Amino acid sequence: MSKERKFSAGQLLGEGIRRLGREELIAMALEICADAADCGAEFHGNIHPGNISRGEGGAALGPRADHEPGDWSTDELEYMAPELFWNGTATAAADVYSIGLLLFAGVTGGLLPFFKRAPENMTNEMRASALRRRMNGDEINIPAAAGEKLGPVMAKCLRFEATERYADTKELAEALGFKHICTLTVQEHDKMIGYVSQLCHAIAVSLMCANDNSSLCEYTGDSFRDLTRIARINDKMWAELFLWNKENLISEIDQFDAALQEMRAALVADDRDKLEQMFRLSTQRRAAFDKKLPE
Repeated sequence: MSKERKFSAGQLLGEGIRRLGREELIAMALEICADAADCGAEFHGNIHPGNISRGEGGAALGPRADHEPGDWSTDELEYMAPELFWNGTATAAADVYSIGLLLFAGVTGGLLPFFKRAPENMTNEMRASALRRRMNGDEINIPAAAGEKLGPVMAKCLRFEATERYADTKELAEALGFKHICTLTVQEHDKMIGYVSQLCHAIAVSLMCANDNSSLCEYTGDSFRDLTRIARINDKMWAELFLWNKENLISEIDQFDAALQEMRAALVADDRDKLEQMFRLSTQRRAAFDKKLPE
């Protein structure tokens, strides 16, 4: 059963942003884009990990700040757009900037622009220096870890001039690759999530658990690393996610196992034609996922 996406002060994202996989990070950004757009004001202005909760239903954005400009917390300042800092007001492009910082922190393991060390090792003086550089418009270098698709999106989010960013969070969501939005029933959603997300995590975890060779990391190439990237997982959260959707996940595991057994049978029988047929089918279906990079 799907869980309602609702903000909970008891499930704050906080340092958890350092442990999100790429798909989880982008999915969270999309949800925060939606919440910011629906905040009831021109801009939200209080987007940071300490005001985002993440539970079974997904991520949810907390309330707008209820204090006067200038009475900001450290979290607010470190994820704030420059124009909001200097002027006390802004447009929806300020929310775009803050979400750009969320993406930046997500791909760097928690680092923000101009951080020289991990957050827990940053002194107050270092944090103040990083904040000054960002608020004064020093150019932000996008980390290589962002990749060829996400990197340009982050770069546009983090432009110093608000007019050079995406106009609002809806435009940002489109740039992140969500131009086609499907409406699903609760049952359709849970079944789809069981296949495209939870089964993938189950496979990655199983790959890591299937072999206890401690030297694997010395011999593996990109294919193994890509397949197991999401195996570094939040144990409590994902155990809970698996269990609440267990009927769909078990069904998808059974279907995957049947396909794997089909390949195994072809190997046992030296059936080259069957193997080639499966490879052609997978290549054909995978082609649908190839997307153009953002302009």
